[in-house]
Amino acid sequence: PLRGAEPGSARALVAFVEGGTAEPEALEAALTSHLPPEALPDRIVVLQSLPRGARGKVDWASLEVQAAVLMT
Repeated sequence: PLRGAEPGSARALVAFVEGGTAEPEALEAALTSHLPPEALPDRIVVLQSLPRGARGKVDWASLEVQAAVLMT
């Protein structure tokens, strides 16, 4: 989910997947068979690699910016 969104603003669940060969449609089909509808992501984004900070941890702020751009 998009953290830090203002109260009352639209929120979206975006799934970021690492690995350029993943097919969003196949991932969505797999998730649909295992998750209830309210737990399904609004969008699946496949990246070659997740953005990482200096310590090698996922840069969540960068992902949130990407998600916001995608959802506009």
